[in-house]
Amino acid sequence: DDDYLDELGMGSDGMADVPREMKALRACKRCSLVKTLTQFTEKGCDNCPFLRIQESAERVHECTSSYFSGTIAMLDPRSSWVAKWQRIDNLKPGIYAIDVIGEFPPQDQEYMADQGIAWHCKPATK
Repeated sequence: DDDYLDELGMGSDGMADVPREMKALRACKRCSLVKTLTQFTEKGCDNCPFLRIQESAERVHECTSSYFSGTIAMLDPRSSWVAKWQRIDNLKPGIYAIDVIGEFPPQDQEYMADQGIAWHCKPATK
């Protein structure tokens, strides 16, 4: 509802895209936002434009993962204790994975480390 988002100070563009279907879901490895493969391909990540996910199918696969568990529907990041617990309280309202499995390519890890940007994904255990 646009009025609710305006009330939160976010406007209609302040909410991240939510998945349009339950097939081909992926989670951003940095912020854990869940969208469909098509949504990431078309628009990238709403919270992580610096990753340039929408530039190519390769970037989508490097920066997102289909291996994640659980989801959280976060509507009001400022008052949600779950958002604080998951460390997503500074992100746009949307659907988020609880855990994301995967690793960024070394150049992305280096860039984010240099910029002081934390990421949420965990390497796969063997």
